[in-house]
Amino acid sequence: MDEPFSGLALPLKISLLEDIGALARNEGMSVILVTHDPLEALSLCSRAVVLESGAVIEHGAWSEIFKDPKSETLRVFQRHSRMPM
Repeated sequence: MDEPFSGLALPLKISLLEDIGALARNEGMSVILVTHDPLEALSLCSRAVVLESGAVIEHGAWSEIFKDPKSETLRVFQRHSRMPM
């Protein structure tokens, strides 16, 4: 999915993230999500690949890459996030 939630109102976005996550878990499916929003990725994905300027900067389980982020994107997100990892 390529930026599927970017233009949605927050209540609809949350509902769809929950529904797609439940469907993927129940059916044993993998979901590939392209997004600029780490919160979307966190809510739907257990693993991530972070790109900057077209290059892979880091990849792995959220719990691992969030401990010591290499990418500027995740460092900024980590500094401003109140979400426990």
